[in-house]
Amino acid sequence: MPLPILNSNHWDSSYENLKDFLAFTTQDINNILKSVESTAPKTLLDIGCGTGQLGREFFHRGYTTLGIDSSSTAIKVAKDATIFNENKVQYLQSSFEDFREKEFTFGLITCKYVFAFIEDRPQFLNKVRRLLSTDGVFIIISPDVDKVPAEKTRITVNNTAMLTLLEDIFKVESYQRGRDFYYVCKKIEVSD
Repeated sequence: MPLPILNSNHWDSSYENLKDFLAFTTQDINNILKSVESTAPKTLLDIGCGTGQLGREFFHRGYTTLGIDSSSTAIKVAKDATIFNENKVQYLQSSFEDFREKEFTFGLITCKYVFAFIEDRPQFLNKVRRLLSTDGVFIIISPDVDKVPAEKTRITVNNTAMLTLLEDIFKVESYQRGRDFYYVCKKIEVSD
């Protein structure tokens, strides 16, 4: 059962107290890039982007990026830390449920430490699938419940349940790096 959604005031408070979350390492980013088809558009949607580190990193790798987060404080920090062309790196304060991007698809969609807080997971995954380009990849990152302190288990998901849910919608490969599970999801080709 999904955890209750923490409202944006909770997240704003965390960022106002200078709390940030684990940054992606160069190795993390290289592993993500290995999963992306060379034919996929170089467009990134980062769901729950926080302070925008991933968007900036992918900008340097030739991507046009959009980060969304429910925290206005995180989005302000992300915008303040970004000195690049606003057409190539953008941040938007929005929940994913309220996010509207008409007739645009992304070659890469990421979701780090957010999935545990999603209320309607099938609806979320179907929306991601619609936003993902045909040859795109969706990557969910979630900590292993056995590798986090007890007070942080609320940000984890059950690995077996996660795979079962994802495999109903995507072709999935998963791997573990450090304390995190990476779920690499690609669209399933539907034949007529």
